[in-house]
Amino acid sequence: MTHTLIRTTSPALLLLALLTLGGCPGLGDEELEGTLSEVPDSPTYDEHVAAITAAYCNKCHSDPPSNGAPGSVRTDICEGGAQMWSERFAARIGDLGRPMPPSSEVDRPSDIDIQTVQRWHEQGARCTPQDTAMSDAGMDTETADTGTGMQDTTPDSQRFQDEVLPIFTANSCLQEGCHAPAGGFVSGGLELTSEQAAMAGGSSGAVVVRCDPDDSLLIQKLRPETLPGSSLMPIGDDQVSDADLDTLKAWIADGADMPGTCQ
Repeated sequence: MTHTLIRTTSPALLLLALLTLGGCPGLGDEELEGTLSEVPDSPTYDEHVAAITAAYCNKCHSDPPSNGAPGSVRTDICEGGAQMWSERFAARIGDLGRPMPPSSEVDRPSDIDIQTVQRWHEQGARCTPQDTAMSDAGMDTETADTGTGMQDTTPDSQRFQDEVLPIFTANSCLQEGCHAPAGGFVSGGLELTSEQAAMAGGSSGAVVVRCDPDDSLLIQKLRPETLPGSSLMPIGDDQVSDADLDTLKAWIADGADMPGTCQ
């Protein structure tokens, strides 16, 4: 009788014990806290993320790409400030439904690696500690991001307001952490919220060459086939439409902020 009672009640007691243990404050927290404590407070590509991409990503996402990887997403480089591929990278590296890298290719990144990449993206995907120091130094946003030391006080042309700016807005170029100020940081040092800022360029220099759209980095980045090895902008599957691209080209071909000056 005793043995029968024990066998009858054991599963219920076991379930109750498991539920009780599972609800105990602090149970299992030690491992999670230990993991989080190892994630850098302010990760940068050079110091932390480059080693992760080298281990798990660069085999495919480099130049030339392999195994069907899109040429617009290169994880082996970090050009001038936040990389727009960091959003896709941070999402896919932690996606168990669509694992990246494929589980059949290499071991999965550790939780620490995943959290490091996600924190890196959330903080603006900075390339070097110097990028972080610049944004944390409390510098004026316009001065720090454009590198011109000038305030953006010149009124935008009506054409920029009516035709160009809506394209940047519709294609997510002005999202926080992209090409609009966010905590004093702008991706690549390039702000596109005004005509003067767009003309000032970013960390790698001018992106608009008046009268010459084909030589303008802004146009080249929207169609990566014109700039081999370059990352596609904007990030994601949707490209700027041909009609919008023609509008941007026409704005540049007509002189951009100095319309009517091109021969």
